[in-house]
Amino acid sequence: MSFTKGPIITLTYDQVEQLTEQLSQDEQFKLADKLSKKLARKRLLDLMDSMRPQKPVSEKEILKASREARKNVQARRRNEASAGRS
Repeated sequence: MSFTKGPIITLTYDQVEQLTEQLSQDEQFKLADKLSKKLARKRLLDLMDSMRPQKPVSEKEILKASREARKNVQARRRNEASAGRS
């Protein structure tokens, strides 16, 4: 028998809820704040993972996209300038 990870205790949601009700109000607020921060961090990491590209983007692709974006901006400015002159 190996206890390198330590004993495992399993609790149901109701048991955890009953234990938290035994805490003082200040301790309950501290616990709620800690859980809220952990949840916010997890959501942020999930959001960042969802925005991360599945494959690495090469420098060539970045330069191509930036050139295209600059062309679009310049074309829009020319169109706005010509519309303003009429």
